[in-house]
Amino acid sequence: MSSSKNSLPVLLLKWQKNDSLMSELGQTIIETENKLNRTDNALVSVQSKIEQQLQRIEFLRTRIMELRQRKESSCRRIEKLQEQKEKLAEDMAQYGAEQTNCEKMLEEKRRHTSQIQKAIQEINTECASLEAFNSCSIRPCSIIE
Repeated sequence: MSSSKNSLPVLLLKWQKNDSLMSELGQTIIETENKLNRTDNALVSVQSKIEQQLQRIEFLRTRIMELRQRKESSCRRIEKLQEQKEKLAEDMAQYGAEQTNCEKMLEEKRRHTSQIQKAIQEINTECASLEAFNSCSIRPCSIIE
């Protein structure tokens, strides 16, 4: 019995140490779980931010593609407009030359018309003179002006 009496305080001491160790381990486990929860929350937050960034990247890729298409379309329109501008310049030069030629022709026709009107006036004057000179029954010449 004496050995059991001596071993009882040793066992009690071991039990207290074990209980103290169990308490420390329990506290360490709780702290570790808290750290894990904080880390897990941080990871979820980071994952959410990463997913948002990936969505943003995908949106921007789509937008870039749309802008490239618009740019290509605009470039094609610009090329067509430049071609039309060049054609218009050619047409304007051609029509300008034609207009100049027509103006020259018009001026020449006006000059000819003026000459013809002068000739008609001279003929009418001569007819009037002849009528006055010949008071015969000849009808006066009337040329349409």
